Amino acid sequence: MEENIKALPEYATVDEIKENFSIHELVEKAKNDNLSEWLASNFLIGQGQKLLEIVENGGNDNELFSLLCRIFKVDLTALSDEDAAKISHSLDTIRARLANKAVVAESQSELARAIWSGADTIVLKGEAEFSLPLGVPNKKFIGEGNTLIEVFYDEDVDFDAKGIIVENAQIFLRSQINFKADNSKNLKVIYGNKKLIEGNDLSDVFHVLKGRSPFESADAYRNRAENIKGVAVGYTLLNSADYNFDGNSFKLAPVWDLKFIDVLRTFVAGKNFSIKVAPDVAEKLYYNERKMQIFADFGYTDKLTISALYLETASAGRIYLEF
Repeated sequence: MEENIKALPEYATVDEIKENFSIHELVEKAKNDNLSEWLASNFLIGQGQKLLEIVENGGNDNELFSLLCRIFKVDLTALSDEDAAKISHSLDTIRARLANKAVVAESQSELARAIWSGADTIVLKGEAEFSLPLGVPNKKFIGEGNTLIEVFYDEDVDFDAKGIIVENAQIFLRSQINFKADNSKNLKVIYGNKKLIEGNDLSDVFHVLKGRSPFESADAYRNRAENIKGVAVGYTLLNSADYNFDGNSFKLAPVWDLKFIDVLRTFVAGKNFSIKVAPDVAEKLYYNERKMQIFADFGYTDKLTISALYLETASAGRIYLEF
């Protein structure tokens, strides 16, 4: 069977695949190799994307079996009892979702409509960044794809006390708060709002932002500016479409903190930012640290400027932004 699986790219059409492979072999092919690429090359792009989504989200054999039966138009009446049970199991999953009044949301506006429609379970699909309305209790949110949820609160948050359950998502806590979600599962929590990472007092930063004092020399001001390191000046959100595999480069779309707009405006205007990371590191960042703060070191020439911008990551340490 292994030789047959390796030979898959030699076949040109869906009919040839059906003639030469069993549905069970294709399930193994979907898990162990990139069957989605073959589908895309045969203009079955949507089907390939759905297959890849199931594999990347850890879908089980029954889900793959059911999808491949649809893609390759398998005669369901010819299935064995065991294989028919796999299809039924997959349908039971769909029926359970519908019974729980699950609604799919692919954007924040769709999420809002789903909540006000009274849905008990909401599937957050795709790469959009979502913000949950914590004032609406007793809801279940299920991530499909690499879902990111931002908790935009400065006070402690307790999902359990509000009857909120979240599954399969990255949670970005904008502030350093206490967060409780014992009833949720498969969450990766990212903490933001690290004011400084190299020991400065925040008041020093704002004194530098005010510029030179009337009786301060340029050298003295330069020393003050260059002592300011590790200031959180913005955020960036990683999207899979922004990764250039050949160039090992992630294109970034930063959102800057307005507090630093005067110095940022001259430093970042018209520039495109990216980070250089190998594919394995990019994958770790995307699936574990998808939203990150951008930190800056300050400097001075004839005016206050930024000498470096970088990310502090658990997966790869400090990564400097390129532009």
